[in-house]
Amino acid sequence: MNLIIMLLVSMAAALLQMLVPVLNWAGQARLLVLAAVAVYYALYRETHVALCGAFVAGLMHDVLSPVPLGYSSFMLIILTFVIGRVRHLVHPDAIITGMFFGGFITLAFTIGMHLLLYYGGHARWPWSMVWVKALWQALLAALVTPWVCLLCRRLDGWVGNVEVREAFHA
Repeated sequence: MNLIIMLLVSMAAALLQMLVPVLNWAGQARLLVLAAVAVYYALYRETHVALCGAFVAGLMHDVLSPVPLGYSSFMLIILTFVIGRVRHLVHPDAIITGMFFGGFITLAFTIGMHLLLYYGGHARWPWSMVWVKALWQALLAALVTPWVCLLCRRLDGWVGNVEVREAFHA
């Protein structure tokens, strides 16, 4: 059931990410809902489930974007692992936690993807544009990630992937 819900959540996040328009005035920033799904799995689920969720979210992101297959999965797996290592130091149900990690993973993801694409010879953008895009995407992710985490947690509670007591209480 974990894998089915993971696929459905990732497909819904990919659809939402695809439907939300790009903000041209903000350095072509886009709402990275799939990164928010990776944050959810990193904060609330076991490490192996979180890494699988990051892989699926990255694969969906690669399918939606013109980057080589596997780049997004690689970045999201690394960032999910980092968040998973420090999640015991924070209170995952706090809104500020979702905001911080949503902004962090999106900022690091955007910069990391640019570095991978730059050194792979696939793209060359000015660093000023990369920073503007990364900061706007981090701001958008900080606003959206707590909501994505709440919805994913409720869905996991409803289908029985986590205990209901655990899913709805701090």
